[in-house]
This record gives sequence, structure tokens and C-alpha cells, in this order.
Amino acid sequence: MLRIKRARRVAEKVSRRMADMILTHIRNKAETLAKERAERLGIPLEMLLTPPEQMVSEFEAAERQLAEQVMSGRIPFNKEDLEVPDVIGIKIIGDEILHQRAVALLQSHPDVHVVELETHQGDYNAINVQFDLRLPEPGVIIDSVSSNIVVPFPATRGISPEELQEGFAAYVESGERTVRVELILTTYEELVESEIGRSIHEMRTLKQRSQREYTGRIAKNAEFIVEYMLSVAFSPQIAVNFIPIKLNGHYLPETVSYAIRKLYGIEESAIFTNLSL
Repeated sequence: MLRIKRARRVAEKVSRRMADMILTHIRNKAETLAKERAERLGIPLEMLLTPPEQMVSEFEAAERQLAEQVMSGRIPFNKEDLEVPDVIGIKIIGDEILHQRAVALLQSHPDVHVVELETHQGDYNAINVQFDLRLPEPGVIIDSVSSNIVVPFPATRGISPEELQEGFAAYVESGERTVRVELILTTYEELVESEIGRSIHEMRTLKQRSQREYTGRIAKNAEFIVEYMLSVAFSPQIAVNFIPIKLNGHYLPETVSYAIRKLYGIEESAIFTNLSL
């Protein structure tokens, strides 16, 4: 089984990772503010009693400081921490012997570098393997893809076949030489459980969304921005004048939905085609 994550899920993963880092960053900032207050009062931090409303105020102040850092270009996170390595996913269904063989083959293959191997146990049981796969030489990729380009594919992405042929080779030659792949090894029984049983994938996703500790605007806006930029890549538009979402702004989900529809020429009032004012 092979799947490629939807843009929406990639954006959500970036948001979740950013939320975790933001929460740690803001908590550290809030603790610093509390320490300063304790020092002014001349008491140890552990003896400081902070009213709930003041805790909220200090948390919000720390969040504002982070937003100001971001706006001034001083982002306190490494881009590597926000990478989503499992855009491409493969699931192999089989027994334990097959799983062991698969792992052994990956670990011994000259074009594969295993980055992470994790065993999940509980409601969801599987072996998760992340590995870097060395790609064929650029010339091989270019010849293979170029011979399989079928109209109207380039036009749906806003470029002509001629432009694609002209720019594709340079794109491949300048790209990374490996791609990160996620492999899940599971049994048929566990596959059934993940579809209709105790560990339904959609339920696990909803649980992850509901259990976020930090749901502030910075992480949510990061999700909006990533989803919008990936939508630009899929749309007929090849350039945008500005990104309609700012990291420190306040937005409703409808804002990004409308912005994405506009990429495809679908205006907000398109449903009222016969309306005249």
C-alpha cells in the first residue's frame, strides 16, 4: 500500500510540531517572568503564588514576545525541527517473519539509510521505519519523467509543456539526492483494527487534534500558511502577490479556504451565478 499525504495533513503536522516547540518556548518565557517577579518580592520561586489571571497574562505576554521575534526575523526554531519526513508512506501487510525480512533488507541495502525504527504497542500496533532512499542519477529521473508527461498535466499547474521541459532538468539536477520514506509494517488483523476497529485512523487523528496543549494563533497560522503555499503548488497559479495569512494575525478558517478557492478562480460569490445587484 502506498499513499502520499494530502497538503492539509502535511500542514497540520507542521502546525503540531510548531505548537510543541512554541509551548516549550512560551513556558520558559513565562517562567522567566515569574522568576523576575519572585526576585522583586524577595521570595523563592516555589513560594510564589500566582493568581490564574496573572498566569494567563504572563503566558499571553510570552506569546506576544515570540510573535515579535518572528516578525523581526529572529525565529527561535531550527527549520530541521519542522520537517515532515513522512509525506511518502508505504504500508506492508504480513506476519512477523515478513517484517523481520523487510527490516533486514532495508538495513543491508546500499541505497537505503535507516533513520528511525520504532515499535508501536497498544491500541495501535505496528513497526514504523523511516529511511532515506538514494535516488537514481538525475539523467535517469529526467528521462523517465519526461517520457511520461501527459497533457493537460502541466497546464493544470499553470505552466506549458515547453516550460516544464526547459525547467525540469535543472530542478532535478539541483535537488536532494535522497528522499525520506516512512514504512509501516503491520499485520492484516491490525490493518482491520486501524480501519474499522479499536484504532481507527480517523479517530486517532481527531484525538491528536483535541489533545493539543497549545492551540494559539501562531501554530494555527503556520498551518494555514503551509496549506496555502502547498495549494499554490497544486493550483494553476505560478505566482502570488502576497501570502494572505500572517503568522501573528487573527484569522478564521474561512479566510484560508477562500484564499485557496481564489487560486482556482472560484470566487466567494460563485454560488450566486444568477444574482444581479
